[in-house]
Amino acid sequence: MGSLKNLKSRILELGDEFSYVDAAENAADLMSVNDFEQHCGFRLCDDLVEFVCALGMIAIKINPEVLSNLKENDSLINEIYVYGISKGKTPEWMKLKYFNAESVCFFEQGGSKAYVDIDGVVFTDEGKFDGDMYDFIISKIDELEEKYSRLIP
Repeated sequence: MGSLKNLKSRILELGDEFSYVDAAENAADLMSVNDFEQHCGFRLCDDLVEFVCALGMIAIKINPEVLSNLKENDSLINEIYVYGISKGKTPEWMKLKYFNAESVCFFEQGGSKAYVDIDGVVFTDEGKFDGDMYDFIISKIDELEEKYSRLIP
């Protein structure tokens, strides 16, 4: 299974053609997590709590300078967002959202979303993902890099 350490290592491997931001400086604390859980009536899985307490949220995208010369420049599919919680000023669009009694949306790329339930099971539009949320995020970073390598002649 994946881990926060694996995710951080994978992010460090990103080349200069990608931009990356997180909210680690203002990452959530357990009080913020508790407040969120009470607000939405849903308990977050352990992996998601660990993630928001370490990184808050992340955004990864192919740098706009690289994309400006490409024909296939749909920025929505060239960006990955992992939603979260933080203690500081969090842009509304980067907060965990689309939650119900069973799951919460933690990931979006274009129109594709991924949800995680209290047991850490990840679901996408295609069905259940075989792995945890860290494995899922790492696989999406891998796909973004593969896409980049296909786009650049």
